[in-house]
Amino acid sequence: RSLHVCFMEGTDENCCNCIRCYRNMAILETLGVLKKFITFNKKPFSLKTLSMLYIPEQCDIESFKGIRNLALQKGRRDIASAINHSIRHTKRIVLYLRFLDWIRKQKSRRFIQWLRRHISGAWVYSPERFFLKGLIYK
Repeated sequence: RSLHVCFMEGTDENCCNCIRCYRNMAILETLGVLKKFITFNKKPFSLKTLSMLYIPEQCDIESFKGIRNLALQKGRRDIASAINHSIRHTKRIVLYLRFLDWIRKQKSRRFIQWLRRHISGAWVYSPERFFLKGLIYK
């Protein structure tokens, strides 16, 4: 009935936004008991949010793969698909971060200006564009 996993809030409630909360919400939703837990009532569980989750640690990726397998066993292909998308999304972000790190180490003003011109026109309406744009223009 009550389960506290969040370190973000600093209270007895869960934020329902962080990776710990979403990992546990995904497990509980897969098992069909999420609505019984009053500590996860701040924000409803969303497959869209789950599919766009950034999973920074490899151990968390492995945890989500386990949840994906559980979801497939329980017939929740929607949750399994959202987790697959989230893992792919995370891999793309990691590649972008490595690329941006490489760019910053180049210290080539001309290259960064060229990249800014080309990124602003590419990847229209994709979350990666806004993510990339925010990091490059800092």
